[in-house]
Amino acid sequence: SLDHTQQLGNTLGAIAREKAGIVKPGVPVVSGALAAEARAVIAEVCRTHRSRLVELGVDFAYDYRPPRNLQHERSTGRMDFRPLRSQPGALAPVQYHDLALNLPGRHQAANASLALAALDELRREGWQIDESSVRRGLAAMCWPGRAEVVHRRPAVVVDVAHNPASIEALVETLTESFCAKRRHLIFAASQDKDIRGMLEPLLQHFDNIVFTRYRNNPRSAAPDQLAKLAQELAQRHFLVAETPALAVASVREAAQPDDLICATGSFFIAAEVRRLFGE
Repeated sequence: SLDHTQQLGNTLGAIAREKAGIVKPGVPVVSGALAAEARAVIAEVCRTHRSRLVELGVDFAYDYRPPRNLQHERSTGRMDFRPLRSQPGALAPVQYHDLALNLPGRHQAANASLALAALDELRREGWQIDESSVRRGLAAMCWPGRAEVVHRRPAVVVDVAHNPASIEALVETLTESFCAKRRHLIFAASQDKDIRGMLEPLLQHFDNIVFTRYRNNPRSAAPDQLAKLAQELAQRHFLVAETPALAVASVREAAQPDDLICATGSFFIAAEVRRLFGE
């Protein structure tokens, strides 16, 4: 999606071309890009380098069954992986059924399907990777800050989402895997991000929102400016806290045991709130 546009470009095609700089001549490429503009660029680069392209939705697919009620107890999602067409070579493509996926979120199942497709390519190169190792790896994988539950009663989730696409993925994950009486949000963001694009999906899904700023980076947007933009978008009142510690204290006072608290908008705010609840 559109992010880091100063470095990568301000269209999906430009960003895809920059990302496709990783393509090596004659080396297979596994791609999970779904936007038509990005797919076209990646396919063009692969043709230029004579690199075989393996694409999500064309050559392989996945099915995902999300975990439920993560606010109460730890649980894993389940996924299937299947080839959609055979690639050149003697080995039959591998299918996986009912894999446990420790990272919550449909987008993480998409990421896992890319890893599985890449493993299939390595098998063709002679790597010996047994199914039990694949299952153990996906079931045990831990990635801090990715819809990570750091506290329960009330449930506290920290997520490093910092652009509209990752915020939408977070909202989808919270909707599928958490059932809470009320939802509280702690939000901070960097000044150079698409803050409006992030706020629009969040404002619809949280009952109580506290805007703050992270303390360990000068790029943080002013919380009163965040609240002003949110008021323009939603015509409702929002709280402002000058520090993450004050924001955490505010939502802790307001939240009941069956509620959900989420901190997102930046790697920095996710890290600071994660540390505060760890303490």
